[in-house]
Amino acid sequence: MSHLTSGARRRNPGFTLIELLVVIAIIAILAAIIFPVFAQAREKARAITCLNNMKQVGLGALMYEQDYDAAIMPEYKVTPQGGQYNYWPYLIQPYVKNINVMTCPDAPNTTNAAQGGPDWADNRHGASIGINDQISGWDDRPPITDSMIKSPSFKVQFADTNAITAGDPKSEWNGAPGQAAYNAYVADLDNYGAYHHIPEGSGFYDECFANTAAAWGGNIAVPVPVHQGVCNVSFFDGHAKAIKLSQYWLPKSKSNLWGSEEDHFGLRVNNTCNDFNNDACCLPSPLF
Repeated sequence: MSHLTSGARRRNPGFTLIELLVVIAIIAILAAIIFPVFAQAREKARAITCLNNMKQVGLGALMYEQDYDAAIMPEYKVTPQGGQYNYWPYLIQPYVKNINVMTCPDAPNTTNAAQGGPDWADNRHGASIGINDQISGWDDRPPITDSMIKSPSFKVQFADTNAITAGDPKSEWNGAPGQAAYNAYVADLDNYGAYHHIPEGSGFYDECFANTAAAWGGNIAVPVPVHQGVCNVSFFDGHAKAIKLSQYWLPKSKSNLWGSEEDHFGLRVNNTCNDFNNDACCLPSPLF
């Protein structure tokens, strides 16, 4: 009896090698299907967090206006403490009380020691939400009030912002690399992989001045499609939205619309000037 039982056990083995391979293959297939879904879900969560940050910043800017007689928040104040503390991320702190809302969770990693904070003392890189450089201005000129901005629900005040280059991202941000990056940017506005980038923690240029900066070889900071081809923005009325830049950014071929009611980003263009490589074509505030 014992002999028969022992033989029966030998004739009833576990999984065969083929069966194990089939199970492993099924698990691999399921993983290949599920893991990208998880990655997309994480990316969507980061994009939602960024949009929420953008909303908080927009509402904080509106509270700033209430305290300063309807003057919109400038990009930079010449008079307060000095250094990075003059920039808008610090000016808005009494209203948002959270420095982390200045940075998008999808901001690219850099060698910048200030990544995750708004700035450091000698320049404006570090965070990744920028304010509208042309409309917001600096406080060394008469303040821009909310009544000067036509269609505030249509004009972008804050956006996911990067400085861009086609050269070495550690050093080449001006001149030909900047021009090449801007050409790639406008050629495919929803492609975040078309250029190198670093978070820009202060301001972004509108279409007219970005074109001008590229023409004279300056550093170029623009709204960028960080979130799988989408850019988060907030408008001067405080509402936030995820947008496709290809539907909002006006290319040079439509320069006749720069600064018009159709322009979401910028100033009114000097219509007597036909050379849009000349910054004299981009009129200063407050002509919106």
